[in-house]
Amino acid sequence: MNNMNTFALKTYNNNINFGTRISKPVNMAVNITEGIVKGDISKHFVPTPDSIINLMIQELGYIKPGEKVLEPSAGYGHIVGKLTKSSVLTPNKIDVIEPVESLRNVLYSKGFNLVGYNILNYHPEEQYDKIIMNPPFDNGNDILHLLHCYKLLKPKGKLVAILPENDFIPPRRPGYEKWMKDWLGNGEIKEINEHLDNLLKTNDSKTIKFGKAFTKSDVPDDVETRLVVIKKR
Repeated sequence: MNNMNTFALKTYNNNINFGTRISKPVNMAVNITEGIVKGDISKHFVPTPDSIINLMIQELGYIKPGEKVLEPSAGYGHIVGKLTKSSVLTPNKIDVIEPVESLRNVLYSKGFNLVGYNILNYHPEEQYDKIIMNPPFDNGNDILHLLHCYKLLKPKGKLVAILPENDFIPPRRPGYEKWMKDWLGNGEIKEINEHLDNLLKTNDSKTIKFGKAFTKSDVPDDVETRLVVIKKR
């Protein structure tokens, strides 16, 4: 296992060069650690640090009995695990989605309600009261996931998400500026970053900068992030 001391990454995540992993995964189950090393789990898999999760849960607010909650990229259940300890929810009352089979198995063993493999293909009949998420940052998936989850949110529902700081710094997402679509189904054809700006402007929202807080992750990384909180009007 000596090859886990550093992870040399030559690719870019959301146009941010991660260079070399800061250190090997810590506090992780052996099967997850091996999955990262072998490449079965994406090199972009960076669990949310506890300090950020605590703030996410605080911003999500009180969860009433019967409210529907979704975590659309749940990993091994670090965020939703903490959510069950701070709310009335039991694992089987939280809907989760996760594309990686080994991580889905972990979620299943913990009792969470698996409802799908890919959030972008998920279209439930009933919308959600609360959505909490740390989406993948590669290839613009972070904004695409957030836009889709916004459509799954009830009016007056709340969405709390981690996004890379690069989403808010012009020129944003070089090479992806032409991703234009009517994502919300309201006839507005915009670039994906414009859709993000529009959501923040037309809803009760705020953002909180974290800097390089993910150096404290179980899979440390130096990406700069911020918390986005949207209450749907």
